[in-house]
Amino acid sequence: MQLVVKDVPTLNPTTLGDVDSICAGSTLSLNSITVADNNSSLTSNGYRIYTSQGWRNFTTTEHLSYGDYKLTYAATNECGTTSTDTVDVTVNDVPVLSGTVRAQVVCAVDTVNVGTVTVSNWRHTTDGTAGYRILSDTGRTWSDWTNNTPLTYGNYKVAFVATNDCGTVSTDTVNVTVNDVPQLNGSIADQTVCAGEQISFGTIVVENWKHNESTGRVATYQYSTDGIDWTPISNGATLPYASDPYLVRFHAENGCGESNSD
Repeated sequence: MQLVVKDVPTLNPTTLGDVDSICAGSTLSLNSITVADNNSSLTSNGYRIYTSQGWRNFTTTEHLSYGDYKLTYAATNECGTTSTDTVDVTVNDVPVLSGTVRAQVVCAVDTVNVGTVTVSNWRHTTDGTAGYRILSDTGRTWSDWTNNTPLTYGNYKVAFVATNDCGTVSTDTVNVTVNDVPQLNGSIADQTVCAGEQISFGTIVVENWKHNESTGRVATYQYSTDGIDWTPISNGATLPYASDPYLVRFHAENGCGESNSD
């Protein structure tokens, strides 16, 4: 008589290895398991994973999405099933952002608010860094920036960026245009003339309107007797006799305000 004694499969090793956490898109590094069928043909054999839908087969080349899982290796024959230890695996991912940034056109005296963006879920066992980033049209590198603060005249790009150990995520990049009051070039000199004599105020020009809109632009010489009320006057005009000197200036204004010469 010949007696064959069968047994449940034997696994070597009996552990999956040091598995803790990975980033989404990465593959798990697990111990390679050798199976002895112990005189009974295997009916199933391989890694098993527990997800929100229950247990299923798993391959080490599979990419897991963000979440928590349980992993084991199981082999089954007609005598039963043998499993390795069951390990918990956390799959982290890049942060999730809440909110959007909006393009802005403002004046230099205004605060710039591109919108509120926050990290709604770091999707990682440890938090990372997050904040608004800005690039000026004269710069080459992005730098940190605080929303709801003023900016000087110029054109900028702004985005909200969050980074953790799994990578970086960013909002769309928006343009921010910061206008300012006109920039003048030239000066007016004191003069003494006779009544009826043409007056040459000198040459003053608007060197830079510092505004992307032409609507509302005004540029003119003005005179006043009290420094409060000003009246437009053209270069080469005449003024009547006055016992006190006139005040004369060059005045320019745009959608952000006004600039006046001395």
